[in-house]
Amino acid sequence: VGAFFFGGCGVVSVTGTCVASFTTETTAAEVTLDNSSTEIGQSFSITANAVPTRAQIKLKGVGSTTGTLILKIEGNSAGNTPDDVTLATATLDATTVVSTTAAYYTFTFATAPGLAANTTYWLRFKGSSLSSTNAVQWFGNNDGAYARGSASIYSSSTWSSGVVGANRDFFFLLGC
Repeated sequence: VGAFFFGGCGVVSVTGTCVASFTTETTAAEVTLDNSSTEIGQSFSITANAVPTRAQIKLKGVGSTTGTLILKIEGNSAGNTPDDVTLATATLDATTVVSTTAAYYTFTFATAPGLAANTTYWLRFKGSSLSSTNAVQWFGNNDGAYARGSASIYSSSTWSSGVVGANRDFFFLLGC
């Protein structure tokens, strides 16, 4: 099974079966990651045990992005936020994220995590060397269409879903 996503970096081909994904674009919107103390999260759950080797998220650069982008998979805390226990980590050179159009970028995990079915996990995204003029945007949807998770943002030592909008979910593909 395959799908194609068109973006500024050409065509990203997705092959295989996704472990989890959300790509429904009806009312697209984005959140800007513009400093090292802000993080963006998207929770998800899967229907069968899986060991994903990579994730793709829809990003766009703002200005001349520099530094490193970091995507982690973490468990879920009792407060329905990431639990700070890293299950997998992947990095991407921020200079590869173009500012002309949003596209899916692939993060390959250093060690693929074993994920259990019907368990909530989080994709946790942050960057280094970002600023208001050199930032990265993670695109999502404002209509709450992803039923197996929710979005949140970390700022000022607190995770909050209200900052990103009560119905927002971020676009991602996991394991495909």
